[in-house]
Parts: sequence; C-alpha cells; structure tokens
Amino acid sequence: MLLFYTECEVRQYEEDSGGTVEKLCFALNNGIETSAVRQLRAPYDASGRLRDLVFIGRLEKKARLELIIEALATDRCSKVSLDVIGGGPDVGRLKSLAVSLGVDARVHWHAGTIDERKIASVMNRSKLFIYPGSVGLSLIHGLSYGLPAIIHGNRRTHMPECCAFKKGINGFDFEEGSVSSLSDVISAALSDTSRLSAMSESALNLIDRTYNAEDMCNRFCDVFDRIEAA
Repeated sequence: MLLFYTECEVRQYEEDSGGTVEKLCFALNNGIETSAVRQLRAPYDASGRLRDLVFIGRLEKKARLELIIEALATDRCSKVSLDVIGGGPDVGRLKSLAVSLGVDARVHWHAGTIDERKIASVMNRSKLFIYPGSVGLSLIHGLSYGLPAIIHGNRRTHMPECCAFKKGINGFDFEEGSVSSLSDVISAALSDTSRLSAMSESALNLIDRTYNAEDMCNRFCDVFDRIEAA
C-alpha cells in the first residue's frame, strides 16, 4: 500500500511504473483546515480590491521573494502593490532590497501569524496570491480565499501541493527564476479583472471540494476501508 500527498503523485507513479502497479495507491490531497477561512473570506471582486499581490509564507531562500520585489521595479509593474505575510531569516535582506530598488512604499510587511482574522484582513483586499519560489501549502491558503495564483511553471521544484494549481483555470505561471517573465505575467493578470473573477470561482470550487482537512480525513478513512475490502 502506498499513500501519496496528492493525486498528481499517484498518476506520476502509475505512469513511471508503465501501468503495472500492483500496490494499492491512495492520495490525501494534502491541505489545510478551511472552516475558519470559509467564515472569514469576503466575496471576490477584483475590480473593487485595493491591493494587488499577496504573499504568505516563511521568508527564506526557497520562497524567492526577491523576484517579486525586482519585478515591482520594472516598468510594467511600476504601480503594483505587494502585501507580505510572514517572518523568517530573509526579512532584513528583502526589506533592504525593496528600499534600494525604490519600491518600499508599495510593499506592505505583516508579521507572521496564525491568527486567521489578521490573515483574512489582508487576503480579502488582495487580487492575486503570488509565490515565486517552491510553493507548498501557501498555495492552498491563497486559493482557499478565492485568490487566483501566480507561481512558476516548473512543477519538479515545487512541493506536492502545487497539484492544486491549474494553469489558466485558477492561476497563471511564469518562467522559473525570470523577473521579466514574472513582471509580464503580473501585468497581464491584473489587466483582466473578469478573468480573475472566473479564476476565483474555480479556486473556491476546488478547495471546497478537496485540499481541505475534512476531505483529507475522509480520504484517510477510505484507505482503511478499501484495504479491508481488498
């Protein structure tokens, strides 16, 4: 019996095995507890939201947050704002980078917190979730607020939870490590508010169905039921 984080990994394992898998394979679709988020999230209307981008997660090397800050300094993103929720070893370096590039007035820093009300107050005024590095559960958190996502397109360097990302359906991708690609994607995404609203609905439909704690629990119990039946 094999238990994977996500359905994507099950499919990949089956493909790599050439269709000769003999073991029982299951996926939890690893997610977060979303009951508080469902109560706190506001209806999504991109045209009425005051902030552009929001990042949530640890400020460390794998997050590659400097890519967003550098993108804000490009002509295409000269008016784009960024909210950052999180703490970590890179806070000082990233704040200094924002100052040196002259974008610090458009970057709003929020301390790391597990208080969902504080998180919701930032998420509910943002148009897009963004994570330029190797994304994991932060993606699920953003999608659970109905925020379309921007992540890079190399799935092999993401965490398993990137399986929840559906290009063109609940978000946009850019070329990994490329500031110019990222700035182009940010600009294009923010210019089409009707598309953002459609993506928001897709994000909520997905997270309300799976990648949440209730569905994980049901899937885990189903593992034992199917093993017993086998």
